[in-house]
Amino acid sequence: MPRLSIIIPHRGDDQRLEETILSVLENRPRDCEVVVVHDGSYLDPYELTDEVVYVQEDPKSTVVELLNAGLMAAGSPVVCALLDGVVVSANWAEPVLKRFAVPNVAAVTPQLQVGRNVISGISSSSIQSAASLRSGRVESKDCTAAAPTLTAGFYRRKSLLALDGWNEELNIGSADVELAFMMTDLGMLCEYEPQVVIHASAATLAARRSPHTISELAGIAAAHGFAAPSLATTVASVIIAAFTGTISSALAWSSGLRNATVLNEVADRLAYSRKQLSNGQDAISIKIYSETATHQSRKAA
Repeated sequence: MPRLSIIIPHRGDDQRLEETILSVLENRPRDCEVVVVHDGSYLDPYELTDEVVYVQEDPKSTVVELLNAGLMAAGSPVVCALLDGVVVSANWAEPVLKRFAVPNVAAVTPQLQVGRNVISGISSSSIQSAASLRSGRVESKDCTAAAPTLTAGFYRRKSLLALDGWNEELNIGSADVELAFMMTDLGMLCEYEPQVVIHASAATLAARRSPHTISELAGIAAAHGFAAPSLATTVASVIIAAFTGTISSALAWSSGLRNATVLNEVADRLAYSRKQLSNGQDAISIKIYSETATHQSRKAA
C-alpha cells in the first residue's frame, strides 16, 4: 500500500495538467501513487501509464466530482489534492506526512505561493465573518486555517470519507469553504506546514467572487448557524451595495441565505458526518483496489 495518493483533476487544459504531472513526477515522494482523474478527453500523449493511475469519469463530471472520484480510487491513508496548474519542488511532501503521525490531525495545508501572496488555507476567522464571505475573501494569510484550499491540500483519507468528500452540489469556489465549516463544527484539526511551499498562478485558483459562488457561500453560512437577516437589514445592505458597486454580490448573498437546496444539502452532510464520526473513524471503510485493478484506467466505485 502506498502511503500517499496525489489526486490531480483534469480541468480541460492539457498543458496545465501536464505541467503539474511533470512537476510531481520530477519531485515524486517515495511510496506514493499519482492519480489523474479526467472526463475521457485526456489522451495521455506521453504514455505515462507506468507512472500514473488514470481514472476516467463521466464527460459531464464537475471538478468536484473528479476530485471525489480520485478520493474513492486512492489507495493510501493520506491523500493530496492538487489542482492542475500548481508546481511542487523537492521534498514537498515529507514535512506534511510527518504531521499525520499525530492521530487527531485530519488535514494539513501547505504554504501556497501565488505571486507575492502567501495563502495558508481557508481562514478560520473569515468563515465566521459574513463580510468576508460576502466579499469572497476567505483565504488565510495569518497561518491559521480551518481547512486547506482546493488548490492544494493534504487530508487523512478516512477523515475526508467521514465528511463524504467534497460537496458535489457546490462549485470549486465554495466546496472547500463548506469543508472548512464542517471541520470546524466537528472539531477536526487542520494544521499549517510552512516548510512546504507549493506555487500556483492566480489563474489556477478557484474564482470566489462570482454571484453564483457568493450565493453558495451564503447558503453554507446559513446552514451552519448564520441567521437570515431581517427585511430591513437586507434592504439597507442592497442600498449600500448600490452606492459601492457591489449590488450583484449583495443580491446573491441575500438569495443564498434562503436557498433551500443548498441549506438542506449542507445540513444533511453535517448530520451524516456527525453520525460517521460518532461511530469512530475506524468504522469507516477504506477501499483499497486489488492488484488486478487496471492500472491504466482505474474506475472509481
